[in-house]
Amino acid sequence: MSDFNLNEVIINAQKGNKECLGQLINYYDGYIKKFIKLFNLTAVQEEEVYNSAIIGLMTALDNFNVSRGLKLNTYATGFIKKEIVEFIKKELLPSNFKIFDEKANKEITFMSLDAEIDMDNSSIPMLVKNTVGIEDSVEDKIFIDELLSPFAEKEWIKDIYFNGSTVKQIAEEKKVSKSFIYRKKREIFDYIRKEVAVNDYAILN
Repeated sequence: MSDFNLNEVIINAQKGNKECLGQLINYYDGYIKKFIKLFNLTAVQEEEVYNSAIIGLMTALDNFNVSRGLKLNTYATGFIKKEIVEFIKKELLPSNFKIFDEKANKEITFMSLDAEIDMDNSSIPMLVKNTVGIEDSVEDKIFIDELLSPFAEKEWIKDIYFNGSTVKQIAEEKKVSKSFIYRKKREIFDYIRKEVAVNDYAILN
């Protein structure tokens, strides 16, 4: 978006400017479509779920504060994923749908699909690097460091999601079990969600 300031467009879209909202949707169109492809849907299903992803982006926009220094797409990812998963569960899967996870040796029902669908670690840095306008910034890295500061394992998470390391590699390097790392990931992400929500509420009010 070389012709205008992205933060100004975000602020104007938050104020109800439909033209700016349209520009934002066009700007993040590539990111959203790449994100949708991570769910392994058919071409028709991808088109059907696209509007739900846009709703996720708009919901994030309503709660976003540019003064935090975080990029909108980074903040919006959780909102977009939630809307996509809800659409898949309600519109694309039958109520009795089950899949068998051979690795976990258990059946997964559609009700727990949102907990099971996750981006492959190697897809995340590629998704970020290949999408225009969402490269890492110094502000993002500082923000992430601040959020992860209470956790001794923060470097593990950064290695997994920003350096492309796998859980298996980290487990072998640190001599811990993979299940321990998965537990720490869940603990850290739950903390981040709560922290971001609390801080944004404090700023907006």
